[in-house]
Amino acid sequence: MTTRVLYNTLSRNSLHLLKESIRPHLPTCEFPDFLRLPNSAFQSADKLHVPKGWHFVYFNDHSDERVLFNDGYEPVSKFPWLNGTSQRRWAGGEIKFCRPLVSDHAGQCRIEKSVELLGSKHGWKRVDEITVRKLSNNIAITSDVNRHVAVEETRKLVFSPLSMPSVNSKGIRVPYSAELSTTLTPTSVLAFRFSALTFNAHKIHLDPQYASKVEFLPNIILQGSLSLILLMSWIQFDPHVRSTVGLDNEKEITNVAYSCIQHILLNSEIQLCISKTRSNKQGDDQWRIWIEQDGTVRFKGTIVVRQSYA
Repeated sequence: MTTRVLYNTLSRNSLHLLKESIRPHLPTCEFPDFLRLPNSAFQSADKLHVPKGWHFVYFNDHSDERVLFNDGYEPVSKFPWLNGTSQRRWAGGEIKFCRPLVSDHAGQCRIEKSVELLGSKHGWKRVDEITVRKLSNNIAITSDVNRHVAVEETRKLVFSPLSMPSVNSKGIRVPYSAELSTTLTPTSVLAFRFSALTFNAHKIHLDPQYASKVEFLPNIILQGSLSLILLMSWIQFDPHVRSTVGLDNEKEITNVAYSCIQHILLNSEIQLCISKTRSNKQGDDQWRIWIEQDGTVRFKGTIVVRQSYA
């Protein structure tokens, strides 16, 4: 496992651009004023609270195009032989929201990033890339780093050999009943804007010919991180969903665990869904979240809602 520490500014502009990208697709959402840009150089902007899940716009790798893999993705130095022989997919992950990720005008953030690769090139069937990122508001940490972490994210990408999909491959039929749902159509424009914002050149999100001819996908597909952002934004900023989940009652989302079950095609209708699964004696609520497309589950997970940090 390799670990490195990075620093960056929690840019208001990045969050504003993300909001403007997803807002047309989530028309019932009411986004906070602090996501707006100031109207003049003399207008003081509100303190910036990064919405849950929106940290994906920060701290993306910025590798030189000349060292990218053939699929446009960041190189995996430990396994250079994967280049041109594999396809990679975002398998899922977990995010713990330990405390608010907050920034003022000059607010900087510290990130500790660890990457582990599991697999072998001899008779390989898959390689797992596990990344852990710990984001903190405090950039002057010298000890006891975990005590200052605002967001701890673990994500898994899976590499597998390039091969044609099975003709008989079928998705998982939806086994849940949604308490609340909304319908939208993620477009290729949305995916392009998100790729640009996150500096993601993975061709399965941008290049229809590559997606179909090389990786045998029906079309370009929605990013796994953007799938989660759409769900988390709908839950946090749709007034009806927010109230139902209890976020107006001094409660916060403290954890989300998710899996990317099957690719989500762009320019095709999807449903964002949520239903409650349980509550415990401490007042913690667990909600099931998922995305449907063509009657099958494409993305699923759970969120935990509990008493606010304050």
